Amino acid sequence: MLGYDVIGSGRQFQDIFNALELAIEIMNSRYQDEKYNPNNPSAFQGIAIFIDELTTLVKEAKRLEFDLSNILETLLTEGRKVNIMLILSIHSLDVKTLGLTAGIRENNIMVQLHGGHGQEHQCYEVPPLVSIRSKKDWIEHQPPGPFVGYPDIAKVVTELPLAQDIKIKNLYLRGLSPTAIARNIYQVEKPSGRHIKQIKSILGITT
Repeated sequence: MLGYDVIGSGRQFQDIFNALELAIEIMNSRYQDEKYNPNNPSAFQGIAIFIDELTTLVKEAKRLEFDLSNILETLLTEGRKVNIMLILSIHSLDVKTLGLTAGIRENNIMVQLHGGHGQEHQCYEVPPLVSIRSKKDWIEHQPPGPFVGYPDIAKVVTELPLAQDIKIKNLYLRGLSPTAIARNIYQVEKPSGRHIKQIKSILGITT
């Protein structure tokens, strides 16, 4: 889509969940970065995450026991401060259907698209705190024209780093030792030598 790779095509839902966990770890690392300034999100390169068919994703998350709603709410409420934007494509106006709280709707912009199937296309912006049931306070926008082709993209990310690797590096930046990190990552009281060796390998520690 628009020249970028799509994660999870062919119903590979676990790939989508892995990518969302990665986004959380990237967000956490940016909050710890010396460049972090809540008044200047553009200090970081922008990341835009588009999620289509969210209703289906919610159902699959329940089946796979993945805490999707918590990750979505975290990215929607905290991602913007470090230039990470989340755009959700949905067919329902009810946040409960998506496992989200009403507070999410009150703090984010909703864009409604109407028409198609022979009818004129209309586009409305529904600002935070404005009723989604009435058009009275909606802001109408002119829909874009016909699709004009793909943009010229010099570099497309085809392989994502592992969320666990970024988490390990974040924990190390917080001052945790490889042993303490191994306890956190592998959920064991006494990490084995193999566990600690794996952590050191990811961190680039050779001793």
